[in-house]
Amino acid sequence: MRHPISWIAIVLVGLGPAMAAEKTNLIEHVQAGLARDASISEAVRAELLAALRQELGAYAFDVLSPGKRAAADAVTELASEGLDGGVSPARTAAVAAAIYRAMARGAPAELASGIARYGFQRALSADRIAALSDGASELLRFDVPRPVVEDLIRNAVQGDWSEDSFRTYKWALVRAKRAGHDPERFARYLMARHARGRVRPGAVAAEATRAFDRAARAGRPPPSVAYRSPVLDPVPAPRPSPKQPSRADRLAQLMRALESFLGTPYVWGGRSRQGTDCSGMTQAVYAQVGLEIGRRVQDQWKAGRPVARSALQAGDLVFFRTVGNRISHVGMVTDPSKDEFIHASSTRGVVRSRLSSSYYKTRYAGARRVF
Repeated sequence: MRHPISWIAIVLVGLGPAMAAEKTNLIEHVQAGLARDASISEAVRAELLAALRQELGAYAFDVLSPGKRAAADAVTELASEGLDGGVSPARTAAVAAAIYRAMARGAPAELASGIARYGFQRALSADRIAALSDGASELLRFDVPRPVVEDLIRNAVQGDWSEDSFRTYKWALVRAKRAGHDPERFARYLMARHARGRVRPGAVAAEATRAFDRAARAGRPPPSVAYRSPVLDPVPAPRPSPKQPSRADRLAQLMRALESFLGTPYVWGGRSRQGTDCSGMTQAVYAQVGLEIGRRVQDQWKAGRPVARSALQAGDLVFFRTVGNRISHVGMVTDPSKDEFIHASSTRGVVRSRLSSSYYKTRYAGARRVF
């Protein structure tokens, strides 16, 4: 009788080729994912893959371990998102390759994904995305509020800051938080002073720190300045009405508020007509009729009650899985008879789209009724 271990060895040897065959590299994973997307033509897909190979270099042939699959999924979805939004294959490939490199360096997936989407608007290298993602992660670890972090990233990207400038303001915010200052008020003061552009970041940070420390020692409120931010500014409250509006009136108000966002540029963490992301827009629009919902997509997915696809009405929230299996995008229905909804796209800003389009139909996750 043969020893059982020998049988195990034989089985493992027999499984070897099959197990090896299951392994895929990054470019094969992306190619397979894009092949399932009917919204992308074969010619455009081939052009993107060629550009992606060039951008990724040796990374294109990374064998995907379980730990690398999240980054590979992010590459695939950013590639699909860019092409669906009309971004050129070359620019799309640059953004997709940058997020893979950033995540390979340890950048947190959620932060890297939000920051990388700015790459559809302007050139951002993998090193830049990784540095900003790492900085954002550090600030969150020091309990700096997330909106303050998102606004700092917005300023850094839109202002094309150097890494030294970003680092200077990052540590100034950390010090302010540890000193007990209001982080948002300090950030507003810091950014307003920076916008004047007459002094270097180090001097701006030192002056802001002195001003807040002096106010704290004297027991006075910290200084305040005029500073507008699509991320930090509060969502406007609804105007008071002399009488209780009907549901039809509130729906009309909701649709006017929603349509007023059309053309607004994409800003990660934004929630105003200066700049918005998907969940920031839906939160701000509902606020116009006195309804409060969570700030994040995952929170909004839990709001209200579920609605069947066949029973959608204007004002319903529609959700999509654009990255792996998690809920990651939201919009609001405007005309269910036309399958129409409005949402904040990272490539085109706030636009109208159709649920029946190939891109959104294959990523549709469900709907919720809050109104």
